[in-house]
Amino acid sequence: LSRRQRQMCIRDRYDLSFVGDTAHEDKHIDETMMLKVGSKSSLFYSYARFRMDSLIEMDKATGASQEIIQEHMKQGTSQVNYQIFKNYPEGKLTQLEPIAASNFRSEEKTEIPVWELHPDTATFLAYTCYRATCRFRGRNYEAWYTPEIPRSEGPWKLQGLPGLILKASDSRQHYTFVCTGIEKAGKEEAILFIGSEYEPISRKDLLRIHAVSYTHLRAHETCADLV
Repeated sequence: LSRRQRQMCIRDRYDLSFVGDTAHEDKHIDETMMLKVGSKSSLFYSYARFRMDSLIEMDKATGASQEIIQEHMKQGTSQVNYQIFKNYPEGKLTQLEPIAASNFRSEEKTEIPVWELHPDTATFLAYTCYRATCRFRGRNYEAWYTPEIPRSEGPWKLQGLPGLILKASDSRQHYTFVCTGIEKAGKEEAILFIGSEYEPISRKDLLRIHAVSYTHLRAHETCADLV
């Protein structure tokens, strides 16, 4: 896998709200996420990590000291640690995730949800959006996509609609993604892949490690569905 691909990118920021423990469905965890959509692939990860990467890129370009770089690296802390690369490598979805003292790399064949399109419309961020529904990875999802941004992309592993997904949630409201900002890059940007040295693992085994690595088994099996 190449460590870096330069592509024209659209940067989309999402508010993610999810239930960390299904025994307490009224308690949600909130995190800001970033979706970088390139011409060949995409990356979905925490906005804190995106901000940290941007600072470090600037540090390297300006010859900043190791002390400053180390200080900026502390700003990447997030409650969501996975990174999801769609079509990277081609035809596959790759997930990178640190758990405990290990860094894991899970590759799986790209799975496109089977969407049902509906005529309902709504407006998000001044874009006209249309409703679509599907069952995917054991959950029923509703999504709102805009053909005005004709990229078959969305947050997490959601994709396959005739436009960018600006809002999505599952029927139990355990996971909700709402796009809060869209920025089209004026020049090519790097989508950086850092997982070449990560330990390869199957999605099934990654789910199993989630189950045994956390105290609340049921809660983190649910979280693992999202990753």
